[in-house]
Amino acid sequence: MTTAEWFFLVALAAAAAGYALGRRVGLSEGRAEGLASAPLALRTRALEAGRCPICGRVAQDPGDLGAAGPPGETPSPPATSE
Repeated sequence: MTTAEWFFLVALAAAAAGYALGRRVGLSEGRAEGLASAPLALRTRALEAGRCPICGRVAQDPGDLGAAGPPGETPSPPATSE
């Protein structure tokens, strides 16, 4: 093999290794970003639609979604210290 052929093979191997490494890093960063943004997207959809996108519970008032436990259960009012 000539020097040019060796150079071509080394350059091709380096490009393949760079692609593989970049793909792995990109996939892990994308997965992390998706996990971080999913709760925000669900909350946005719930507030826009007025219902929970997971269980379908309808909000009774604007701040109701996510405030109660199981569907149909209403949260108790906060205790006052008078």
